[in-house]
Amino acid sequence: MRSMFNEKVTDIKGIGKQLEIKLAQKNIHSIQDLLFFFPKSYANKTQLIPIAKCSHAEKCYFEGDVISKNYFFTKGRGIRFVINDDSGSAEIKFFYYAGTHNKNIDIGDRLRVFGTARQGRNGIEFIHPEYEIVKKTKILINENNLTPIYPNIKGVGQKTIQKIIRNALELTKGQRFNRTYDHLLSNLPDLASAIREIHYPYIYDSPEETELAIEKNRSRIALDELIAYFLLSYEGKNKNKGIPCSIDLQLLDQVKSLLSFQLTHSQDKVLKEILEDLTTDRPMNRLLQGDVGCGKTIVAFMAAAAIIKDSFQVAIMAPTEILAKQHFEEAKKILSPLNLPIFLMIGSMKVGEKKDTMAAINQAPGSIIIGTHALFQQKMEFKNLGLVIIDEQHRFGVKQRLNLRQKRQDQRLPHQLFMSATPIPRTVAQTLFSDMSISTIEELPHGRKSIDTSVISEDKRANLVESLEKNILANNSQIYWVSPIISESDAIDALAAEEIFNNIKSLLPKQKIALIHGKLASEKKDQIMDQFINNQISILVATTLIEVGVNVPNANCMIIEGVERMGLAQIHQLRGRVGRGDQSSYCILIYKKPITDRVKKRLDIIRSNTSGFIIAEEDFKLRGPGNIFGTQQSGSIEFQVADISEHIHLAHQAKDIANQLKRDDPSVTGEVIDRWYSTNSEYLLA
Repeated sequence: MRSMFNEKVTDIKGIGKQLEIKLAQKNIHSIQDLLFFFPKSYANKTQLIPIAKCSHAEKCYFEGDVISKNYFFTKGRGIRFVINDDSGSAEIKFFYYAGTHNKNIDIGDRLRVFGTARQGRNGIEFIHPEYEIVKKTKILINENNLTPIYPNIKGVGQKTIQKIIRNALELTKGQRFNRTYDHLLSNLPDLASAIREIHYPYIYDSPEETELAIEKNRSRIALDELIAYFLLSYEGKNKNKGIPCSIDLQLLDQVKSLLSFQLTHSQDKVLKEILEDLTTDRPMNRLLQGDVGCGKTIVAFMAAAAIIKDSFQVAIMAPTEILAKQHFEEAKKILSPLNLPIFLMIGSMKVGEKKDTMAAINQAPGSIIIGTHALFQQKMEFKNLGLVIIDEQHRFGVKQRLNLRQKRQDQRLPHQLFMSATPIPRTVAQTLFSDMSISTIEELPHGRKSIDTSVISEDKRANLVESLEKNILANNSQIYWVSPIISESDAIDALAAEEIFNNIKSLLPKQKIALIHGKLASEKKDQIMDQFINNQISILVATTLIEVGVNVPNANCMIIEGVERMGLAQIHQLRGRVGRGDQSSYCILIYKKPITDRVKKRLDIIRSNTSGFIIAEEDFKLRGPGNIFGTQQSGSIEFQVADISEHIHLAHQAKDIANQLKRDDPSVTGEVIDRWYSTNSEYLLA
C-alpha cells in the first residue's frame, strides 16, 4: 500500500484551493502536517445533561428552547439568549457578531449548546459557546469518542477542521510510518496508532481510564517529538562557523567608570563568560538568566560595547516597543559619553524615519541597534552583524529569531545571547539545554528593597482599596493593578481590567487612574506609560503587558487579579516591577474562590519566596501537567506536544534513543526529524 502521509493535503476529500491556502497559514501542506495538527482540548458530547446540573467552571452539553433574546452593550453591542429546559434556564452571551446571531437564532428555536458554565449575575451563563439549532424531534446519537477542539485557523471553522482530519484519518487507516524505532520501546503504541487515537479518544467506563489512555498516546507522540529535537540538535552542533571578535578592554573600563554603581560579583562573572565566547570562531549560543531586576541589561550593553569598536554591529531585540524604547534611552544615557552610535528601530516609526534609520545603520559599522520585530523585517539590512541579543527570548518565535540571525551576507553566523527573567529549573536545563551555555546572575544589585507579598480573596477588595488610599496613595506612591484579561468579552472567569478601572474610578474619584492594554494604539500606550513614569498617574490598571521591562521606581505596590490562573513565573515577573525605589514595597495577590489545595500551595510558594530560582524549582515539583514557563512560554524551544514539566522523564529516554539511532541506525534519523521540522530544521538552531 502506498504511504499517504507525505501526499499533498489536497488529496483529502473536502480540501480545495481556498482551504489549502488557509491551511498553509499553519504550515499545513501535507497529509502528515494535518495529522500533526493536534487538538488543544476535547469536548464530551456523548450525552446531554439538564441545565440544572451545570456547575460553575464545568464543561456542559445541554439542549433547550430559546425563550428570550435581547441586545446588551459593553464596549460594543452583544446579544443574550435565555435557554430553558424542564430543569431550569441558562443565559448564553455573544459579544461579537451580535447581528449574525440575532439573524440565525429565533425565540422558539431549540438549541444544543456546548460550553463552560460560569456563575453570572442572573444564574448560570455561557460565553460564546458552541451551538447548533436542532429539530425538537431530533434524537441524540451517543458517540464513543471525545470530540476534538483544535487551535484556531483564520477563516476555518471547527467543524471543517474536524471533518477534514476525520477524512485524513480515514485515508491513512491502517498505515504506519516507514521507518520507526518501535523495537526500542516497550508498553507504548506505534506512532500512527497514537496519532489516530489522540484525535478522537475512545471514552472508557471511567474518566480516569479515558485520561490514562489519552496520556499514553500523547506520551508516545511527545517521545517522538523529543527524539527529533535531540537528533536535530546533534545535526547542527559544531557545523556552523562564527565570527571571532576582538574585545576592547579599555572601552569596557570606561563604561564601568560611567556607571553610578558597581557591578555585582555575578554580573562580572557572566560578563567574562560572554566575552570569552565572543572571541572564538564558534557562534556563541548562550542563555543569560537571572531574577527580575538582577541587572541582565547592563551586562548585555557592556558585551555590545566591547565589540563595536571592532566594526561589528550588535542587534538588541525587545518584545515590546515600550521595552525597546526604555533600553534605547538607558543605552544612550550610559554609552553616549563614549560617542558610540546607537539606533532605535520599532514598528510604529513613520516610513520616512524608518528609511533614514535603515540607511544610517547600513553606513555605521560598529553600532548598536535596539528594536522590536522591526529588526527582522525583510528590508532591514545590517553592515556587519556580530552579535544578536534577544531580551525575554521566550516571547519571540523561532522563525523570528532565525530571520534576525540570517542578516549576514556570508555563511558565518553572528553570536547569540538570549536573556530571560524566567529561571529554568536545573533538571530541565541539564536535559534540554545541554547544547546551550547557561550564565546565571545569582544576586540582586545592592540596595534592592524586599517586597512584602500577601494573598487575599476577592471579597476583601473593598477593604484593600481603603487601605491603599491611606497607606500608599497618601504618600504619593504609585500602584500597578493587573488583570489577566481586558474585558468581560474575553470569556475568562476573572475580574477584567476594564471593570477594575471603572470600579476604582468610582471608589477613588480624586485619584488619577489610567487603563492600559495590548489593544490600544502604540501612541496611546506610550503616552500612558510616559505619564505613569512621570508620576502623573497614581494607579495604572493594566493587563500583563507590563510584565516585563517597565521601570518606575516610585511605583511600590503591585496588585494582581486572577492569580489562581497564572503561572508562578509570570506572577514573580509582575512582582518584580516594584521594589526598585527607596520605599517599602508590596505585592497583593487576589484570588477567586473556591481554590484547590494545589493552588493554595502554589500561592504559598510565591508568598514565601523571593528567589525566582527557588520558585521555579518548587513550581516544577508541584504543577505536574502544565507549562512551567506560563502560557506558551516554553523557553527557547517550542514543542507542539511535549510538555517538559510533565515529560521530563521522556526527555531522558528520548536522549538515549536519539544517541542509539545516531550510532546504530542513522537511516531512521532523517525521517524522524522531517516529521517535526520538515524543511524548517534550521529553526531549531535559531
